[in-house]
Amino acid sequence: MTKKINQHIMQSKRLLFSTLNCCESQIIPFQNAHDLDDELLLKAVTGLAGGLYNRGSTCGVVLGAAMVR
Repeated sequence: MTKKINQHIMQSKRLLFSTLNCCESQIIPFQNAHDLDDELLLKAVTGLAGGLYNRGSTCGVVLGAAMVR
């Protein structure tokens, strides 16, 4: 179980530095872990890079984690 969690964490980190979208870096590993494929959700969260309204006041990691809960 721990190995699988570490793999998802590493995937999240790679996505964060390659896409620079914190929200996507949370959504994609969640979808992979649960064998989901929701392109519409990924398109919706693309606009949340930099937090709400791209002001950086709300981190996309928090938004992404809240969306997958």
